[in-house]
Amino acid sequence: MSGSSVGGGRGGERGGGPVSINRNTVTLTLASPVPYGDTVTVSYIPGTNPIKDMNDNPATELDDYPVSNTSPVPFSLLSATVNGTALTITYGTALDGASVPNASAFTVDDNGSPAAVSSVDITGSTTVLTLDDPIPSGDSGVTVSYVVPVSNPIKNSQDTNMASSFSDQPVTDDAPPSLVSASVIDTTLTLEYDEPLDTGSVPTTKDYAVNDSRSAVDPVSVSVDGSEIVITLDYPTAYGDTVTVDYAPGSNPLLSLMGDSAAVSGIAFRSIRCQ
Repeated sequence: MSGSSVGGGRGGERGGGPVSINRNTVTLTLASPVPYGDTVTVSYIPGTNPIKDMNDNPATELDDYPVSNTSPVPFSLLSATVNGTALTITYGTALDGASVPNASAFTVDDNGSPAAVSSVDITGSTTVLTLDDPIPSGDSGVTVSYVVPVSNPIKNSQDTNMASSFSDQPVTDDAPPSLVSASVIDTTLTLEYDEPLDTGSVPTTKDYAVNDSRSAVDPVSVSVDGSEIVITLDYPTAYGDTVTVDYAPGSNPLLSLMGDSAAVSGIAFRSIRCQ
C-alpha cells in the first residue's frame, strides 16, 4: 500500500512511515506529528499491494479525504526572557531534549530589526535560543515567534504532545542593569547604570558602604533619578581622594524597569577618584 499520503495544515505532506492493517482498520504511522488544530486529509492510490477485503475486493481510491484531527491540546508557554545573546522560552512541562527544532523555526524581532538565531538548545522545560548579537539591556520591544516544523518540533518528554506555533510573543529583559560609571563631587556620589531604574524601589543608606582615603563616609540619603543612583554623603570628600563604594541589596533592591527578575547584584570595592 505504498500509494497513501497524508497532507494539509502548515506541515505539508506527511508520509514515509509504516502501514499496518488490523481487521477493518488501516493505521498509518506518520514521519512527524500533526499539530493540534491543523486540517488534515488523506489520499490513497492502490499500488502493488492494494487494500482488499476478505473476498479480494480492492478498496477505492481516496482523494484528500477529511481526517478528524484529535491531537491533544498544546501545552502552555509560560514566559520568554532575554539576557544578552540568550533568549529563554519556558514551558509548563518538561521537554524532549532529543527533539530540537532548527533555528529557522524561530523569528526574533528587536524593535523592528531581525535578530538572527544561531542555535537552539532544550534543557528541562526551557528552549534556549542563542542569538548572533546580544540584545541591549533595557530593550522593551523584543518579540519571538515559532512555527511548528515538520521535523523535530518542540514536544513534551513523554512524546505525547507538542507545543503550538506562536507569533510575536513579548520577550522580557532579564539582564540586570550594569554599572557604567561612578563619580563623586563634594558630598554627592553618583552611580550611573546602562538603563533606567525603578524609582519605586530605592535602596536604603544601609545598603551602601562608602570609604575615602581617610575613613568611612556615611551616606545620609539615596535617590533614583533615571539611570542614576545619587547618594548624599555626610561630609564632603577632598579633591584627589580615592573613594570606594560597596552595595549589598536589601529590602528595596535596585531594580530595572522590568521588575524583580532584574535585581542588581552587589558592588564590591568600586574605586572612584574625587573630582
